[in-house]
Amino acid sequence: MGEFYYGDGDIEALKAENAALRSALEKAEERCRLLRDGFREARDKLDAARDLNEGLKRICRERANAARGLSPKKERSGYLVLSTGQWDEVVSVPVTFEEWRRKYPDRNPDRFIPEDRQKIMVWKSIVQTPYQAVLSYDSVKDEIYYDILWELADQMGIKGVQEWEKNGTYYTWEPFPDSGPVCVLYKWHMRANLRAGYWELELYTSHPVTVPEDLCPGWISS
Repeated sequence: MGEFYYGDGDIEALKAENAALRSALEKAEERCRLLRDGFREARDKLDAARDLNEGLKRICRERANAARGLSPKKERSGYLVLSTGQWDEVVSVPVTFEEWRRKYPDRNPDRFIPEDRQKIMVWKSIVQTPYQAVLSYDSVKDEIYYDILWELADQMGIKGVQEWEKNGTYYTWEPFPDSGPVCVLYKWHMRANLRAGYWELELYTSHPVTVPEDLCPGWISS
């Protein structure tokens, strides 16, 4: 096998190619550095915005608690259950073919639909939030939903919360066999009560909620 020799022209071409690759690598490394710096800056801004938002929420709650005579103002959640009671609701519930046939024996079996409209008894609760009614819906809706998920539901004994996109769709939940159904929040509405001055929630649950002292309007600590 013969040996291969690079000529001067080949060597110069290789040097030029190597220089181009080195330049491209340096530019890529610089872009990576800028991206890392940009990511750190964006993360720092996000953390600062999150801290600011938490601070504003805390101030909002404390002011609302003080205005309503709720103490200790720094410890109360700012949410108050104004009323809770039974409510008749017409919902779509899943049914088997056998259940459907027993209920509608004269209907054509080919028209079977695996759900049926039924009137059931649920529970409706009116909850006052700590957010002032003068605030826009867009500025409070995410905060209120976050509070429902991470604070209010647990306080009220609600074990399941419907997804935002499926708000209004009824469902029940049995996490374990023979455990029985648990309280599920399947529908909610937000409204600004201009007379009272605060945003309110209409919560619809599959079962009764619990009302701890922290959520009771009549409980005021000394």
